[in-house]
Amino acid sequence: MSEKSRARRTTGREVLAGGLLTGLSTGFAWLSVVELFSMDQVFSGTEFLTSLVVPGLVAVLVWKLWRTGLVFGVIVAYLTLLIPLIGIGIGGANVLQATFAGAIAGIVYGSPWAIWRAFRPPADPGGSAESATTADTSASPTTTTITATGEAGGGVSLDDNAVSPGDGKPVDSTT
Repeated sequence: MSEKSRARRTTGREVLAGGLLTGLSTGFAWLSVVELFSMDQVFSGTEFLTSLVVPGLVAVLVWKLWRTGLVFGVIVAYLTLLIPLIGIGIGGANVLQATFAGAIAGIVYGSPWAIWRAFRPPADPGGSAESATTADTSASPTTTTITATGEAGGGVSLDDNAVSPGDGKPVDSTT
């Protein structure tokens, strides 16, 4: 995993929205392809096998647009296809019903990942928690604070006799 992707992790809400989008798109796209293939009132095995590619394509599209994870998208898309969509497709559902069923299934199948991401500790882009400063860094550059690692950095000193980092003399706080 690269440093950029470690610094930016998806949250639980983003994963849940990605599951919703994956399920919704899978329901719409798969039944649309099935309707297109069965215009002649015959849906053969070859047409069915060809329609099985659609959830994978939807998962790749959502992964590229939403960045929730390719494996997550493929699992949610194919579970959405296998459990609700094939059943209601055999029952004669229309595209709108399949879209709603896909959206509900996407939320259901995406919720374990969303819960896991919501309760996972956040990413630490700095490398370690010890290098965080203990004061606000938007203060004047003449004051200095000591970080948890002992390094000097910009910030606000609470001491009235703050030492300037350049010459070691106390800084007059009244000027």
